[in-house]
Amino acid sequence: MRILSDYAANFAPKKRGMVVKNLTRLRQFDLPANRKAFLKLPERVFRNTGSEHATTPSDALRVMLALAVRLLTVSALRADNLVGLEVNRHLVEHRRGRARVSHIVIPGENTKNGAPFEKALSEDTSRLLDTYLRIYRSQISASPGQWLFPGPTGRRSTVPFSSLITKFVQRETGIIMNVHLFRHLVSKFHGKLHPNDIETVRRILGHKSSATTLRSYTEHRADEAFRRYDETIATLTDEANRLPPKKPHGRRGGDRK
Repeated sequence: MRILSDYAANFAPKKRGMVVKNLTRLRQFDLPANRKAFLKLPERVFRNTGSEHATTPSDALRVMLALAVRLLTVSALRADNLVGLEVNRHLVEHRRGRARVSHIVIPGENTKNGAPFEKALSEDTSRLLDTYLRIYRSQISASPGQWLFPGPTGRRSTVPFSSLITKFVQRETGIIMNVHLFRHLVSKFHGKLHPNDIETVRRILGHKSSATTLRSYTEHRADEAFRRYDETIATLTDEANRLPPKKPHGRRGGDRK
């Protein structure tokens, strides 16, 4: 019987697209106020945290989570790769001084799909990273070792760290999400301004095939299609409202005797 069950499982239809829970959570970002609260979260936390000589361990933890949120947002890293970032191995600087550009570089043997990953960080993100490394990282752990996000005794575990990020985002913004949802945000955010640019989404997420990206993010494209159609209806309605009034054809109120 077990053999038959295993055999039948091979013919079961495979789920396509995102699960309903993730779709529901992504709709939180349809609200401009939610997008603003989420995107400004890291900068706000860094700005409002105590000065270099007046921080507490809880301040340092909060800043660490804010930096994690920024890196997940701009790079769509998988949780394991985020937790496994090593300062002297995966963070690479090109050029010096004010022209310095920081990169996240992860070799293929450390990624899920076997493809190497490299992301140049913007000036704003690099500034947050520098501030974290200079002031807060050493307050997270007495012996941070090589880890960008060290735990009390070394490398953090992926699931507990992911849970910390989830709780942090909800506490700070009221938005409910999980760490994997950051990857779906790539299509949500980029597709809002560039609904037909599936290639950018594919490259950021590291999908080897565009078909994989299309299967996963068809829902976003449909949302944008309906939004554009609403704009079409609104335009045609405005056009109709500008036309001079005209008597309708045909009789009204029934036939006259």
